[in-house]
Amino acid sequence: MTFSFIRRTLAGGLGLGLTVVAALLLSMAAPVVAQAPELRTLASYPHGNFLENLEVQPDGRVLITNYPTKTIEVLHPDGTVATFAELSAYPLSIISTAEGYLVAASGKSLLAGEDVTETQQFLLLDKSGTEIDKFSAPQALYLNGMVRLDEDTVLVADSLAETIWEVNTSSLTVAPWMVDSTLGVLPDQPIFLPGANGLKMSADGLVVSNTSKETLLLIKVGQDGTALGAPQVIAHVGRIDDFWIRDSGAILFTTHSDELRSLSVDGDVEDVISTGCDGCTAVAPFPLGQDTTFVIINDGNLYEGGNDQPTVLSLTFTAQ
Repeated sequence: MTFSFIRRTLAGGLGLGLTVVAALLLSMAAPVVAQAPELRTLASYPHGNFLENLEVQPDGRVLITNYPTKTIEVLHPDGTVATFAELSAYPLSIISTAEGYLVAASGKSLLAGEDVTETQQFLLLDKSGTEIDKFSAPQALYLNGMVRLDEDTVLVADSLAETIWEVNTSSLTVAPWMVDSTLGVLPDQPIFLPGANGLKMSADGLVVSNTSKETLLLIKVGQDGTALGAPQVIAHVGRIDDFWIRDSGAILFTTHSDELRSLSVDGDVEDVISTGCDGCTAVAPFPLGQDTTFVIINDGNLYEGGNDQPTVLSLTFTAQ
C-alpha cells in the first residue's frame, strides 16, 4: 500500500521532491536492528547448589534438577520458588511421563569425588513429586540429558559409555539405542567433561551435544523409532552443554561457562550473552510454544571453582 502510494506520487507530480521520496524508500527498506537480549534474574539459590537440568511444564512451571541437594526445584509462573521433590539419589535430568516424571540420577555424587559409574538409576515420581519407585541401569556409566521418543519411550544420553539408552517407561527396561565412539569423551582430558550430554528431537532426527568433543551430532530416526545409521557431526561449536533448537533452525546453547551462544543455520557461532551466564547448564523456551523468551539455569560457576549464587535467568529477545 505505501509503495503504491509513493509510485502514484511520483507519477502525478504532487510536489514531493525526488530526494525526499528516495529518503523515504531508504528508511523503509532499512533492516530491523536487533537489540541485545534482556537478561533478568528470576530466582537465586545459595552457593553450593548446582542447577543441572530443567523441563518447562505446559502450565508454565519450570522443574529444575538440583544435583547436590537431591531435590527437584520448581519455579512457578508468579515467580515464587519451592522444592517440588526430595529424592533418594542425585538428579541429572527430569522428563514428564503419563503417570508423573522420570528422573535420571546417580546414587553417589560426582561433586564429592565419588565413583558414580556403578550407581546409575532412574527414579519415578508421581504428579505431586513424590518418589514412588526406582530401577537401576547397571550397564550405564553416567546418565545425562533425556528426550521423549514416543509415548512410552525416552532416550537418555550416557556421557561416559558412548551410548544413548532407550528406556521404556511402562516396562521399566533399559536397552542400548545407539552405541558409537562419537558419543564418547576425548582421551586423557584433564578434567571431567561429559561426552553425549543434551538431546533434542528435530525434523531431521535426534540432535546430540558432546561437551568433551565440542560437537553437535545428528542421528536420523526411522518411523519405527530406530536409529538410521551412525551419528554425523553437523558442527564444531566449542564448549557446549545443553541446547534448544529455535523455530528458525538456529541452535541456542549453554556452555557451562559465562557465555550463552547460538549456532546459525549458516553455521556461524556467536555469543548471545558474553558474560553473566555463570556456568549455564540448560536453556528452554519460557513459556513453551514461543521463541522470544527463554529460561536459563546455572551452577554459579561452582564446577569451575567459583563462589557465585546459582540463578534462574530469563532471556528475552527484542527488536527495535
